Amino acid sequence: MDNQSKYKSKLGLVISLITISFVALNYVFYPNLIFAQLFTIAYLILIYFCFNGGDIKKYMYYVTLLFSIINFSLTLPISSKKSLYYYYITLFIYFVIDISDKIKTKQYIKFDFKKAFKSKYYNFFIIFIAYVVFSIILTVDKKLGLRTVFNYFIMFFYTAMIIKENKNLKDVKGTFNFFKLLYIGILFFGTLEVFGIRFGIRNHFVELGFSLKEYPYLNKIPVSFFFNPNNYAVVLVIGMIITAISYCYSNNKNEKRMLIIIYVASQINLIFTTSRTCWITIFIALFLCYIISLIKKEKKLQKTALSYILLTFLIFTVLSPIPYFEPYYGKFNTTPILNKLNIVHMVKNPDAPEAKRIKLGGEGSNNERFTLIYDVFHGVFTEKHFLGFGAGNISCYIKSMNNTFGVLNIHSLWFEILGDFGVGIFVYYVLTYSLLLLDLFKSWRKKEQGDIKNYTLMTLVCLFAFVFLVFAPSTVVAYVPYWTVIGISFALVLNKKSIEGE
Repeated sequence: MDNQSKYKSKLGLVISLITISFVALNYVFYPNLIFAQLFTIAYLILIYFCFNGGDIKKYMYYVTLLFSIINFSLTLPISSKKSLYYYYITLFIYFVIDISDKIKTKQYIKFDFKKAFKSKYYNFFIIFIAYVVFSIILTVDKKLGLRTVFNYFIMFFYTAMIIKENKNLKDVKGTFNFFKLLYIGILFFGTLEVFGIRFGIRNHFVELGFSLKEYPYLNKIPVSFFFNPNNYAVVLVIGMIITAISYCYSNNKNEKRMLIIIYVASQINLIFTTSRTCWITIFIALFLCYIISLIKKEKKLQKTALSYILLTFLIFTVLSPIPYFEPYYGKFNTTPILNKLNIVHMVKNPDAPEAKRIKLGGEGSNNERFTLIYDVFHGVFTEKHFLGFGAGNISCYIKSMNNTFGVLNIHSLWFEILGDFGVGIFVYYVLTYSLLLLDLFKSWRKKEQGDIKNYTLMTLVCLFAFVFLVFAPSTVVAYVPYWTVIGISFALVLNKKSIEGE
């Protein structure tokens, strides 16, 4: 090892120790989050020994991925009411290192701006970012608008980081392997919560004022690191998709057994989150795998897709009459078709009444979400706000309508884009998203075998799943898992030549 390599190795160790100390310091401010802090430190050690490769910038990349997933449970207080997410800090450090490297090596001179402007995806980023900033003019609540613009910029830089750090097959493989290992840890915490074991991690129900002792039903709804069950349910679906596809292409029997265990545990967690949107989406995702297996004539994928569809149905149906699980089927039982899969209805009460019809302005999750969508259409089209209400300000219009019982977040990326940025940007966003799906499908279809084909399929199915999954979280503007999939999708398309060149 030469002197420069020794210096980099020592510097990497020092930075790693500083990062670990930075997380340990969090205990001083939030001693109740000790399990989240220990979890983070364990994965920081894993990153240092297994993923950074002696590259400080690469280390900061993985640290940012980790911190962004733990975000709700890893903040630095800057005042009595405000705090800063750790991943904001590491994301900033990453780009300071990146810009510094480019200045030293004069790589910025080599950037081909003409080539970049020819890319429909680079053009989309430029136009979308410009309109997000412009939309401040349209806002009624400027403070909310600026906060939303800030969140978009954080996510744009986060997406850009993922694109930059996945330029070859080794990088892509490292990213997927890291998320697979991270998912196991996330799932472990969620599974313990299913058994009523809590770790003091921030919880949607607790912060709304519910006592988990008074409402034992809530005590077993898992959220892991994602604050509320819907956010966690989305991560479970993404994990289940990657697990199923990994199983399909694995030749290791022990690994396959482990993947089945992970999938079953994920499905049980998903039931306890009570998220209908996410549970339906996993079937849509697996069915997509089946359809494209027919197009490509891949019998292995076809068999896996059908097997996992059957397994998912089986788990859901078999667990439904067990007393421990029964309370968490409540939302499923109010949904047509899903209520027919419950053995309690099939055996004990075959004539159970159908779910109530959706009512505009009515109370309850279904009615409120329908009313939110109606309000967006009414505001944009009937009241002719064709340019939108401005960043984050569709919620102000929803508030003025006073018909959603205090629920102001749209619970859908698509209608959030329509309400905030208007018809033109909505159509442009949907078109770009569709083209990205198409490019991923074309890329996957042309490949014969290999890791990159598997990663492309995982990304394609996850991106397609998000067409429906964006209806689960209250907002997707700062929802990291969505932007992670977006970043990997763009990376596989924009860096296609360098990735496939290996």
